[in-house]
Amino acid sequence: MQVLKISRVFGSRKEKYFALIYLDKSAEETCFPLYPSELKKYGITEGLECDDSLYYKIEKEVLKKRILARCGYLLAKCPYTEKELKDKLLKDHYPAKLADMAVLKMKDLSYIDDEDFASRYIELNKAKKSMKLIRKELEQKGVDKSITDEICADDSDEETLSALANKKCRGVDLSDVKQKNRVYRFLLSRGFSFEAVSAILEKIIGQSEREA
Repeated sequence: MQVLKISRVFGSRKEKYFALIYLDKSAEETCFPLYPSELKKYGITEGLECDDSLYYKIEKEVLKKRILARCGYLLAKCPYTEKELKDKLLKDHYPAKLADMAVLKMKDLSYIDDEDFASRYIELNKAKKSMKLIRKELEQKGVDKSITDEICADDSDEETLSALANKKCRGVDLSDVKQKNRVYRFLLSRGFSFEAVSAILEKIIGQSEREA
Protein backbone atom coordinates (compact mmCIF):
# COMPACT_ATOMS: atom_id res chain seq x y z
CA MET A 1 0.00 0.00 0.00
CA GLN A 2 1.43 3.36 -1.07
CA VAL A 3 1.70 6.32 1.28
CA LEU A 4 0.30 9.48 -0.27
CA LYS A 5 0.58 13.10 0.78
CA ILE A 6 -1.85 15.94 0.15
CA SER A 7 0.68 18.47 -1.11
CA ARG A 8 -1.61 21.39 -1.85
CA VAL A 9 -5.22 22.37 -1.20
CA PHE A 10 -6.45 25.67 -2.58
CA GLY A 11 -9.48 27.26 -4.16
CA SER A 12 -9.73 27.40 -7.92
CA ARG A 13 -10.97 30.40 -9.89
CA LYS A 14 -14.40 29.16 -8.73
CA GLU A 15 -13.21 29.17 -5.16
CA LYS A 16 -16.64 29.24 -3.58
CA TYR A 17 -17.55 26.04 -5.42
CA PHE A 18 -14.61 23.68 -5.04
CA ALA A 19 -10.99 23.26 -4.09
CA LEU A 20 -8.20 21.58 -6.06
CA ILE A 21 -6.39 18.76 -4.31
CA TYR A 22 -2.82 18.01 -5.34
CA LEU A 23 -1.78 14.53 -4.33
CA ASP A 24 1.83 13.33 -4.43
CA LYS A 25 2.00 9.81 -5.86
CA SER A 26 5.71 8.95 -5.91
CA ALA A 27 7.26 11.27 -8.50
CA GLU A 28 3.88 11.94 -10.07
CA GLU A 29 1.32 14.46 -8.90
CA THR A 30 -2.42 13.95 -9.34
CA CYS A 31 -4.93 16.79 -9.14
CA PHE A 32 -8.67 16.49 -8.57
CA PRO A 33 -11.52 18.79 -7.48
CA LEU A 34 -13.61 18.47 -4.30
CA TYR A 35 -16.31 20.65 -2.79
CA PRO A 36 -15.70 22.14 0.68
CA SER A 37 -18.22 19.73 2.24
CA GLU A 38 -16.25 16.83 0.74
CA LEU A 39 -12.99 18.15 2.14
CA LYS A 40 -14.61 17.98 5.57
CA LYS A 41 -16.20 14.57 4.95
CA TYR A 42 -12.91 12.92 3.96
CA GLY A 43 -10.74 14.91 6.36
CA ILE A 44 -8.66 16.48 3.61
CA THR A 45 -6.09 18.99 4.81
CA GLU A 46 -2.86 20.24 3.30
CA GLY A 47 0.09 18.13 4.40
CA LEU A 48 -2.09 15.12 5.29
CA GLU A 49 -0.36 11.78 4.78
CA CYS A 50 -2.56 8.78 4.06
CA ASP A 51 -2.56 5.48 2.27
CA ASP A 52 -3.89 5.20 -1.27
CA SER A 53 -7.17 3.69 -0.07
CA LEU A 54 -8.44 7.21 0.70
CA TYR A 55 -7.86 8.36 -2.85
CA TYR A 56 -9.53 5.28 -4.32
CA LYS A 57 -12.46 5.76 -1.97
CA ILE A 58 -12.88 9.35 -3.19
CA GLU A 59 -12.44 8.21 -6.77
CA LYS A 60 -15.18 5.59 -6.41
CA GLU A 61 -17.65 7.59 -4.35
CA VAL A 62 -17.19 11.04 -5.89
CA LEU A 63 -14.97 11.48 -8.91
CA LYS A 64 -16.31 8.74 -11.21
CA LYS A 65 -19.88 9.96 -10.82
CA ARG A 66 -18.88 13.60 -11.13
CA ILE A 67 -16.83 13.19 -14.29
CA LEU A 68 -19.64 11.28 -16.04
CA ALA A 69 -22.10 13.99 -15.04
CA ARG A 70 -19.66 16.57 -16.38
CA CYS A 71 -19.54 14.72 -19.71
CA GLY A 72 -23.32 14.73 -19.91
CA TYR A 73 -23.42 18.45 -19.25
CA LEU A 74 -20.77 19.24 -21.87
CA LEU A 75 -22.27 17.01 -24.57
CA ALA A 76 -25.72 18.48 -24.00
CA LYS A 77 -24.31 21.88 -25.01
CA CYS A 78 -22.36 20.89 -28.12
CA PRO A 79 -20.75 17.88 -29.84
CA TYR A 80 -17.16 16.88 -29.05
CA THR A 81 -14.61 14.55 -30.58
CA GLU A 82 -12.94 12.03 -28.27
CA LYS A 83 -9.82 14.19 -28.07
CA GLU A 84 -11.74 17.39 -27.42
CA LEU A 85 -13.74 15.81 -24.60
CA LYS A 86 -10.66 14.36 -22.94
CA ASP A 87 -8.79 17.67 -23.25
CA LYS A 88 -11.73 19.47 -21.65
CA LEU A 89 -11.86 17.02 -18.73
CA LEU A 90 -8.13 17.38 -18.15
CA LYS A 91 -8.54 21.15 -18.22
CA ASP A 92 -11.23 20.72 -15.56
CA HIS A 93 -8.56 19.02 -13.39
CA TYR A 94 -9.77 15.42 -13.58
CA PRO A 95 -7.04 12.73 -13.51
CA ALA A 96 -6.06 11.34 -16.93
CA LYS A 97 -7.12 7.81 -15.97
CA LEU A 98 -10.64 8.97 -15.15
CA ALA A 99 -10.79 11.13 -18.27
CA ASP A 100 -9.95 8.07 -20.40
CA MET A 101 -12.60 6.05 -18.59
CA ALA A 102 -15.25 8.73 -19.10
CA VAL A 103 -14.48 9.16 -22.80
CA LEU A 104 -14.68 5.41 -23.35
CA LYS A 105 -18.01 5.30 -21.50
CA MET A 106 -19.42 8.11 -23.66
CA LYS A 107 -18.18 6.30 -26.75
CA ASP A 108 -19.78 3.01 -25.66
CA LEU A 109 -23.07 4.85 -25.13
CA SER A 110 -22.73 6.43 -28.61
CA TYR A 111 -22.76 9.90 -27.08
CA ILE A 112 -19.55 10.64 -28.96
CA ASP A 113 -18.63 9.28 -32.37
CA ASP A 114 -15.71 10.76 -34.29
CA GLU A 115 -16.98 9.46 -37.64
CA ASP A 116 -20.41 11.01 -37.11
CA PHE A 117 -18.78 14.22 -35.85
CA ALA A 118 -16.62 14.41 -38.98
CA SER A 119 -19.59 13.82 -41.30
CA ARG A 120 -21.60 16.57 -39.64
CA TYR A 121 -18.63 18.93 -39.56
CA ILE A 122 -17.99 18.45 -43.27
CA GLU A 123 -21.66 18.97 -44.11
CA LEU A 124 -21.71 22.17 -42.07
CA ASN A 125 -18.51 23.62 -43.54
CA LYS A 126 -18.10 22.30 -47.08
CA ALA A 127 -19.95 25.25 -48.63
CA LYS A 128 -17.54 27.77 -47.12
CA LYS A 129 -14.16 26.05 -46.76
CA SER A 130 -11.87 23.86 -48.84
CA MET A 131 -11.71 20.17 -48.05
CA LYS A 132 -8.00 20.61 -47.32
CA LEU A 133 -8.80 23.10 -44.57
CA ILE A 134 -11.67 20.99 -43.23
CA ARG A 135 -9.39 17.93 -43.06
CA LYS A 136 -6.77 19.96 -41.18
CA GLU A 137 -9.34 21.24 -38.69
CA LEU A 138 -10.73 17.75 -38.10
CA GLU A 139 -7.25 16.34 -37.51
CA GLN A 140 -6.60 19.16 -35.03
CA LYS A 141 -9.77 18.07 -33.27
CA GLY A 142 -8.32 14.57 -33.01
CA VAL A 143 -10.27 12.82 -35.76
CA ASP A 144 -8.20 9.99 -37.20
CA LYS A 145 -6.87 10.57 -40.72
CA SER A 146 -8.38 7.29 -41.91
CA ILE A 147 -11.85 8.63 -41.04
CA THR A 148 -11.37 11.92 -42.91
CA ASP A 149 -9.84 10.10 -45.88
CA GLU A 150 -12.87 7.84 -46.17
CA ILE A 151 -15.49 10.54 -45.68
CA CYS A 152 -13.78 13.11 -47.93
CA ALA A 153 -12.88 10.68 -50.73
CA ASP A 154 -15.65 11.77 -53.12
CA ASP A 155 -15.74 15.47 -52.27
CA SER A 156 -14.34 18.10 -54.62
CA ASP A 157 -13.54 21.77 -54.02
CA GLU A 158 -14.40 22.93 -57.53
CA GLU A 159 -18.06 23.79 -56.95
CA THR A 160 -17.39 25.31 -53.51
CA LEU A 161 -14.58 27.52 -54.80
CA SER A 162 -16.63 28.63 -57.80
CA ALA A 163 -19.65 29.53 -55.66
CA LEU A 164 -17.58 31.39 -53.06
CA ALA A 165 -15.54 33.26 -55.66
CA ASN A 166 -18.59 34.36 -57.63
CA LYS A 167 -20.35 35.49 -54.48
CA LYS A 168 -17.30 37.40 -53.23
CA CYS A 169 -16.75 39.06 -56.62
CA ARG A 170 -20.24 40.53 -56.89
CA GLY A 171 -19.93 44.28 -57.10
CA VAL A 172 -16.13 44.07 -56.98
CA ASP A 173 -13.92 45.74 -59.58
CA LEU A 174 -11.32 43.05 -60.23
CA SER A 175 -9.29 45.47 -62.33
CA ASP A 176 -8.56 47.26 -59.06
CA VAL A 177 -5.51 45.57 -57.53
CA LYS A 178 -6.55 46.23 -53.92
CA GLN A 179 -10.04 44.82 -54.42
CA LYS A 180 -8.71 41.81 -56.32
CA ASN A 181 -6.12 41.09 -53.62
CA ARG A 182 -8.85 41.31 -50.98
CA VAL A 183 -10.76 38.53 -52.78
CA TYR A 184 -7.53 36.53 -53.13
CA ARG A 185 -6.84 36.73 -49.40
CA PHE A 186 -10.37 35.71 -48.52
CA LEU A 187 -10.32 32.61 -50.72
CA LEU A 188 -6.81 31.64 -49.63
CA SER A 189 -7.94 31.92 -45.99
CA ARG A 190 -10.58 29.31 -46.73
CA GLY A 191 -7.89 26.81 -47.62
CA PHE A 192 -7.93 26.95 -51.41
CA SER A 193 -4.61 26.84 -53.24
CA PHE A 194 -3.11 29.90 -54.91
CA GLU A 195 -3.25 28.15 -58.28
CA ALA A 196 -6.96 27.28 -57.92
CA VAL A 197 -7.86 30.78 -56.75
CA SER A 198 -5.89 32.37 -59.59
CA ALA A 199 -7.62 30.16 -62.14
CA ILE A 200 -11.16 30.86 -60.92
CA LEU A 201 -10.56 34.62 -60.72
CA GLU A 202 -9.14 34.70 -64.23
CA LYS A 203 -12.21 32.80 -65.37
CA ILE A 204 -14.54 35.31 -63.68
CA ILE A 205 -12.59 38.24 -65.16
CA GLY A 206 -12.83 36.67 -68.61
CA GLN A 207 -16.59 36.19 -68.28
CA SER A 208 -17.02 39.81 -67.14
CA GLU A 209 -15.05 41.08 -70.12
CA ARG A 210 -17.13 39.04 -72.56
CA GLU A 211 -20.37 40.27 -71.04
CA ALA A 212 -19.25 43.91 -71.07
